[in-house]
Amino acid sequence: MNAKLRSGTREDAVACGLIDFEAFKSISSQHNFPWDFPSIEIATGVVTMMLSNPGFYSVIAEMMAGSSVAIFSTNATRLPA
Repeated sequence: MNAKLRSGTREDAVACGLIDFEAFKSISSQHNFPWDFPSIEIATGVVTMMLSNPGFYSVIAEMMAGSSVAIFSTNATRLPA
């Protein structure tokens, strides 16, 4: 399967918020650390702020599976001033 890379948009926030929440929860739980985000809603809010801010660079990787699209990862990095 080929991945398609593109810039993130606000429309990606819900899917990316869920991915971020689950990923950080899993890593934190494995190491007995507190979760970075207390809920999916908080994680989605943080991702929404990043995707809405032109000072952040984001990359969305999509994998096409038939007619459905799965967002596998995001990367948001603050650009230098």
